[in-house]
Amino acid sequence: MSPTLKYDPPRDAVETQIATIWAQKLGTPRVGIHDGFTDLGGHSYQATELVTQIATQFGLRNVSQELLRLGTVADQAAFIRTQLPC
Repeated sequence: MSPTLKYDPPRDAVETQIATIWAQKLGTPRVGIHDGFTDLGGHSYQATELVTQIATQFGLRNVSQELLRLGTVADQAAFIRTQLPC
């Protein structure tokens, strides 16, 4: 596991919700928005559970493959914002 060089906290509610889910799943006290999932020790089984939980949290369907492809909280949040109604 690589240490994070700089902690960048969540900037809004979407990033906060995603970072909280990541922290719970990875068993770490905090996750920065630019931390990499695998850099924090995440593995494929956790990633699958993580994206399912995130999609459920935001009421999204058929987005798991896209969320799996995105490796940071910031990237996942940006994608989720495009999926939410205005």
